[in-house]
Amino acid sequence: MTFSLLFLKEVKELRLTRDLLSFAVDMEITWFGQMCCICTYKNREMAQGVGYEGRASLFIHDLKRGNVSLRVADFRESDLGVYMCRVTSNNETQQITVNVAEE
Repeated sequence: MTFSLLFLKEVKELRLTRDLLSFAVDMEITWFGQMCCICTYKNREMAQGVGYEGRASLFIHDLKRGNVSLRVADFRESDLGVYMCRVTSNNETQQITVNVAEE
């Protein structure tokens, strides 16, 4: 498993990257931030949380390679904080937490 953080300041975009070693298309993937759901992928459908409509997304075409990265467009100061990715497959759940802060 690998994890990386990429903030593209010039285009105001945040990418929180989480790569799994397995096929992620049939998994349930949920990204949380500030105690709310940002983006969920379940039953091959993606939903965005309140305040993230049109801004948050997963890289759907890369799920088959285990990429469950979150993309947040139009990054705002209010997007700073703790993010958690939870991935569930069958009876197994994995999660990781990262803090996104200004330098």
